[in-house]
Amino acid sequence: MQATGPAFGISAFDIRLVELEAGACLPLDQHAGQLAAVVLSGQGKLLLDSGPQRFAAPCSLFIPPHAPYQINNNASTTLQLVMVCSRVEWPVATAPMAPSGDD
Repeated sequence: MQATGPAFGISAFDIRLVELEAGACLPLDQHAGQLAAVVLSGQGKLLLDSGPQRFAAPCSLFIPPHAPYQINNNASTTLQLVMVCSRVEWPVATAPMAPSGDD
């Protein structure tokens, strides 16, 4: 179920509630932006090029931009997670910000 995104007038990120039944998996995917997931219930395996990572609720997952990934539910219960994917790549700050003087 998509909770936000361009169809809702928000262009910077998408939020989706994902439920995977026992034994199900998401198709292999990758995104130009960052992806984070909050695991609400269940357990599974995150497949990345760096190797598989097992996880169990409650936890969060991070998938870097352009990284191929797959999420598998290898348990006997439903895996439920909220996925947030940025639609743009955010610049990384390389130095502390100077005080604005507005404080």
